[in-house]
Amino acid sequence: RFSFGKLDGAVARGGKGAGKNAAHAFGFENYSYQEIRELYDGGVLEYRLADVEAARSVVEAFDSVEAAGAVGLYRRMTPVLQEAYADLGYPDASFHATLLRAMEELLGVPVVQGDIILEEKLKSYALADPRLEELSQAQKHLFRMGPQNVERVQNKLRALKSQLGGDS
Repeated sequence: RFSFGKLDGAVARGGKGAGKNAAHAFGFENYSYQEIRELYDGGVLEYRLADVEAARSVVEAFDSVEAAGAVGLYRRMTPVLQEAYADLGYPDASFHATLLRAMEELLGVPVVQGDIILEEKLKSYALADPRLEELSQAQKHLFRMGPQNVERVQNKLRALKSQLGGDS
C-alpha cells in the first residue's frame, strides 16, 4: 500500500519486499538502496514527508501568483516565448497551444484520498489502479505531491486557463 498519510508523519507505505524499484516509482530515485532498506521496517516501507513538504512550499508560491497579472505578463512575453520555443526545435508549433495542452494534462491528474495499492511485478511495483499506472510522467510527478497539493495546483491552473480563455 502507498498512502500520503498525514503531512507530519509517514507519507508512504510499500508492501513486503518494497525497495529500490518501488521507491523509484514514487520519486525517491535520489535515495540509495541502503537508505531505502534502512527505512524498511516490519514489512512496511515508510519515508518521511520530504517530497510532500518540499512540494507544499512550491505549491504555496505557485498558488500565491495572481492569475490575471500572470496572464498579462504571459501575453506581453508571448513573442519571446514563441521564439525561444522555435529555437528549442519547434519552429512550426504554437507555444500557447502546447501550454494549454500541458495544463489540460495536469488537470487530468486524479485527486486520490487514502491508500493506493501497489502490485508486485517481476522486479518492480506498479500501481494496481490502471488509471493511476497509466498517468504520464508529468502527471505522476504532480500526483506524488499529495492530494491537497494536487487540488491547489489544479485550482490555480483552472484560474490561469480561464484567464487565458482556455476554459476548464
